[in-house]
Order: sequence, then C-alpha cells, then structure tokens
Amino acid sequence: MSRKRIEGSERRGMPRWASGEDATIEFNGAQHPCRVGDISASGVRFKCDATLSVGDEVRLQLKGVQPLQLRIVRVGADLVAAVFVDGLQYLFR
Repeated sequence: MSRKRIEGSERRGMPRWASGEDATIEFNGAQHPCRVGDISASGVRFKCDATLSVGDEVRLQLKGVQPLQLRIVRVGADLVAAVFVDGLQYLFR
C-alpha cells in the first residue's frame, strides 16, 4: 500500500495516507471489489459499486491484512467513508 501522507486543507483529526489499493468489501454475504482512496487510524474512504447506507457494517479485506470491520458514516457520489469499528490507532503509534 502506498503511504503518501495527505497534508494541508485535506487534513482531518488523524493523519491520512493515500492508497489506491484494490480491496474487497463483504456486505450482506456478497463480495464487492473496491478501491481504497485513503486510510487513517480511525477510518477509510473507498470507491465501491455496492449500495451502502450510513450505519451499515461491512468487512474490508486488504491484501496481507486480517479483515477489518467498518461502519459506514458517509456515502457520497464517488466515495464511501467508514470508521473502523475496533479502531486502528495502535498501528499508527
């Protein structure tokens, strides 16, 4: 995974890193390909063709990482934003 840090006006509460990595979302028993836009210790933004709604819980599978439980917090025209249910802050210390 590329780890280009996003700075300036795009900065949020936690540092984010651009990704562009292909991944898979599991939702309602089906697998959906997606592309991760950026990732931080608290969440992730991704593009996916699955029909998702705020509050949905999904599993994100990244290459070489155990599946991660996500809760959808925003659904836009191009990107879906989600937070990690169990958090990932320990990975970014």
